Amino acid sequence: MIKSGQMIYIHNIKNIALVWVLVISSLIPKAVFGGDYVFSMATGAGLLNGVSEEIVYLDKNNTVLSRLSWEMNSLYYLSALLNYAPADKFKKTDIFIDISFKFGLSGLTGTMEDRDWQDEGNRNALTNFSTHDNYTKNAFILDCDAGFLLPLSPLLLLKLGGGFSYMAFSWKAEDGYSQYAKTINGYYNTAVNPWSPSLPKTYFSGPVISYSQNWIIASSGISLSVPVLSFFTFELG
Repeated sequence: MIKSGQMIYIHNIKNIALVWVLVISSLIPKAVFGGDYVFSMATGAGLLNGVSEEIVYLDKNNTVLSRLSWEMNSLYYLSALLNYAPADKFKKTDIFIDISFKFGLSGLTGTMEDRDWQDEGNRNALTNFSTHDNYTKNAFILDCDAGFLLPLSPLLLLKLGGGFSYMAFSWKAEDGYSQYAKTINGYYNTAVNPWSPSLPKTYFSGPVISYSQNWIIASSGISLSVPVLSFFTFELG
């Protein structure tokens, strides 16, 4: 049983992978900034795959009391990219600005699994398990980067910059079932009543639990670019 005041919440997103499946670009070759700058726009779509974990620690020793895993499998998203940079990046020192948006399309994206370790005599013994359909309600990612372009030669460009990312996700678990080990006088004792996959299942119908995460991440970076043929640039950052 989770007692009030004994929980420390730690949230983290891990194993996030973006997969581009379609990019449609339109380029305005000479914008109105004196003919020396290019403002480009691109739209696209892709897939977002990963899992977000909601972890409850019992104490400062990182004793895990509960772990919820929210899957995002094949979450389709739409995206837009805005770029402002000089027409010839290898000509002179200048600035660049990149802004990208990704909007996830809500829907069923896997399962949510909840595991608890509530046996006070054995914190390594699983006591509760439940699994539910996981619906991603909202997924929004904003990336902004800006900095300086420093040509080292006509064939080598140094880029220095910084930026930030804002991510907002929310999920809803529905239906599914749970399996709880038996308690003795309200307490778990897995030595007497261990949890097992053969325990009776309690089924749910409709919404069970919802969860959201919001992230703001600052970053800085450095990269080197080399032109390849007439239309491509290789960049290592």
